[in-house]
Amino acid sequence: MEFIASNNLVWQRANNTDWINPPQLIHKNLPNWLKTLRGNIDTYTQSTHHHLTVRHCLGMRGLLDIGYSLPIEYASGGNYSKHVKLHPEQLHGTRWAEIDQQNNYIWDIFIVSFPWRAKMPPGWRLLINDYPLDWHEDYHCFTGAVDANYEIRNNGCDIGSFWNFDYKIDEHYNYFNLETVLAIKQHSSRANLWTKAGACIFSAIPVYDPDHKNSEPRIILGSQN
Repeated sequence: MEFIASNNLVWQRANNTDWINPPQLIHKNLPNWLKTLRGNIDTYTQSTHHHLTVRHCLGMRGLLDIGYSLPIEYASGGNYSKHVKLHPEQLHGTRWAEIDQQNNYIWDIFIVSFPWRAKMPPGWRLLINDYPLDWHEDYHCFTGAVDANYEIRNNGCDIGSFWNFDYKIDEHYNYFNLETVLAIKQHSSRANLWTKAGACIFSAIPVYDPDHKNSEPRIILGSQN
């Protein structure tokens, strides 16, 4: 199934998935703190220097319509996402590879793939970021921007190896799987991440970059995932 998001973006849904709704603009998925935030800081405290909350911030207001998110829409189970575990030392020297007093890694690192991909004209790319309007101590979504059509499989219908699509790749367009790398703190409640309906963990931002040249795509003929 396809969903037209704009003149430059179409979302395609993989087959054999329980996911229903396509990615939506950020302003359609605001966190509760922002929904309930009043515009005047005097509602919460007395201040002699500032009287407006971030509801009036031009930078934050500008975030509301430039990116897309994919709200979690299930309680448990179902074919909604796929993941591959990575090793924290792939980020050696950063906080993500730190260990605790028992010599255990503090974070688990995963590639997480959702059953959606973006179809865009040449010159357009997809930038994956952390969700910009909510913050969590137990998980973090890394920023990424892969080349389009990086590995064509399954007789020209799929890119990568997580999901199968019914639509054949059109060489005149750029395709990007909806994937991210996610760090999840060990021993934290993963239910807060994967089973909280309406939660958003990333943003996907279309970026116009006409000077970018995609690497030569790998075409794996006749392969099956």
